[in-house]
Amino acid sequence: MARNGFKIFDADTHSGAPMDILMRYLTEAETEKLKPYEKYKTTHRRTGHINYHFGSRHYKRRLGTAAPDDKREARIYMVRKGGNPNPLLDDDPAERIKDMDLEGVDVNLMLPGSLGAFTITEDVDLETAIYRAYHRWMADYCAAFPQRLKGVILVGCRDLRASLQELERCAREDWPLAVYVFAPTEFPLDHPDLEPVWAACQYHDLSVALHTFSITPPYSPGGLDTWQNEFLQRSAAHPWCGQRNMAALS
Repeated sequence: MARNGFKIFDADTHSGAPMDILMRYLTEAETEKLKPYEKYKTTHRRTGHINYHFGSRHYKRRLGTAAPDDKREARIYMVRKGGNPNPLLDDDPAERIKDMDLEGVDVNLMLPGSLGAFTITEDVDLETAIYRAYHRWMADYCAAFPQRLKGVILVGCRDLRASLQELERCAREDWPLAVYVFAPTEFPLDHPDLEPVWAACQYHDLSVALHTFSITPPYSPGGLDTWQNEFLQRSAAHPWCGQRNMAALS
């Protein structure tokens, strides 16, 4: 497919990675590790999917108002001609393909949702297990349309040895195009401990994916300096974070 003669590659689409789906890829012992986080469990009102939300920042003040509105979060929503995406995209890759066809997109590179929040948990093994589960799910999900659906390999900085082993395993599969590092806020991307990750990317011809805005950990810089307004966060802190990341890797 091409739109107006152009092949379209969308490098910033998202897979929600609902935890009720990822739990199918966890061992019983790994699932047990989620029990201390039960109070953070939420159920999506439209899809019924379960996720764990902790450490989220909220942007509740509209521009021009004096105080935040505690009743709602001032979010920016986009409405597309032809309708919004099916909320069950993560359940059925064919539904994502329908949405891509509507937009004229040939390939989606999918980034995870709020999995970075696990960088602040005390259980590093749980964080690593969640990323492994995500990779297994991505392999199955992308296999339905291997030429059109692609993903990223997640690297956790708190257990780089395990992350590198998982990177080597996944790099030999068909679905990943890039590596996505979940670095805690205090862990810079130019840290020498990450050199083996960049070397593996070069060896396996994988790109490095950066995403410069998140309301969950690991936080982007400037997130608390935007007067609780998401428009300011995205228009000011967003580009600053991108410049920081690119400069660190240059």
